[in-house]
Amino acid sequence: MKGVLAVWIIATAFQYSIAAYADLGITYGTNGDNFPSPVRVSEFLEKDMKHKIPIVRFLNADVEILQAFSDTNLGVTISVTNAEIPTVATSQEAANAWVHDHITPFAANSRVRFRYITVGIEAIPGDLAPLVTPAMTNIYQALILVKSKDFIKVTTVVSPTVLGQSYPPSTGQFEQSVSGVMDNVTRFLQNIGSPLLLNIYPYYALVNEPDKISMQYALFQSKEPVVIDGEYKYYNLFDAMVDAFVAATEKVVGNGGLRVVVSETGWPTKGNEPYTNVKNAQIYNSNLRHHVITVGRTPRQGDYKMEVYIYSMFNEDKKPDPVGASFGTFNDDLTEVYPIWH
Repeated sequence: MKGVLAVWIIATAFQYSIAAYADLGITYGTNGDNFPSPVRVSEFLEKDMKHKIPIVRFLNADVEILQAFSDTNLGVTISVTNAEIPTVATSQEAANAWVHDHITPFAANSRVRFRYITVGIEAIPGDLAPLVTPAMTNIYQALILVKSKDFIKVTTVVSPTVLGQSYPPSTGQFEQSVSGVMDNVTRFLQNIGSPLLLNIYPYYALVNEPDKISMQYALFQSKEPVVIDGEYKYYNLFDAMVDAFVAATEKVVGNGGLRVVVSETGWPTKGNEPYTNVKNAQIYNSNLRHHVITVGRTPRQGDYKMEVYIYSMFNEDKKPDPVGASFGTFNDDLTEVYPIWH
C-alpha cells in the first residue's frame, strides 16, 4: 500500500511540475496517410532536445497511441469523442468502463502522464450540447473511483462559435442559444478546478473579416496596441480572442473567471492566398511561440501562465478542405515544414 501511495504522490507531483513550466505543446491529429508510427513519434518527441515539446494533445483515446506514449515523460491529453458523449452522459457504468479501458491500464505506475480528458471537441453548439456537462460529471466520478481526479483534469473543448459577443474583449459573453449550457459547463469546471479548453484561430477571423482585421494584428506583428479595452491593451488578435472567453466566464462565476487553455491554434500553408503560405504560417507560429515563452499571459489573465497547443503535428490529407489539411508543422519524416521550435 505504501508503494502505491508513493507512486500516486510522484505522479501527482509530476503533473503539477509540468503545469509550472511546460506551456507550449502540439496537437497530434491523425486524419491522414503515411504518418510515422505512434512509437516513432513518441520517441522523437521525448528524445529530441532541439524542439523540446513536452505536452501533446490527441483528438481521441486510441489505445495504440497510448501504448506508444507509455513510459515517456510527455504530458498527454486525450478525448472522449463526440460520438461517445451520449453513452457516457447517460450511464455512469459506461463512463466507468471508458476510464477503465483508457485510463486505468496506462495510469498505473504513471505509465502515461495524463493531463486532461476533454469530453467532446466543439460539441457546443449542437444536439450534443446539453449532454456535455453530464458526460463530464460521469467521467469525473469515474476518476474518483480510481483515485485519479487530483492529477487528471476533466474538461471540454469549445470554439469561438459559443460566444455571442467578443469585441472588445471585456464584452465577451456566451451566445444566447447556448448560454445555459455554457453557464453549466463554466460552473462545473470552476467547482472541480479545471480550465476551459479553446480552439482559437486568428487566421479564420482574419479571412472572415479582412476589412476589419489587419494581417499584422493577426500575425503578432503590431508595434502599437490595436485595441484598448479599459486598462488592457491588445497588440495581437490571439490575446483578444482568449480574453473574450475569460470575460464571458467572469460573467458566470466572477472572480476573474476560469483559467483557459488554448487547445488548438495555428496557421495553414495552402489553399487561400494571400493568407495561406509557408511564410505566414512560420511568422504566426514563431511569434506565437515567442509570445507564450516570453510574455506567457494575456492582459486579462495575468495570474495564469499560458498553455497553448499548436495545431498540428502533421498535414492531414484526408480532410477535404485544402486549408484544413495544411496546418502541419512537421513532415512525415519528422523534419520541420518550417523552423519555429528553436
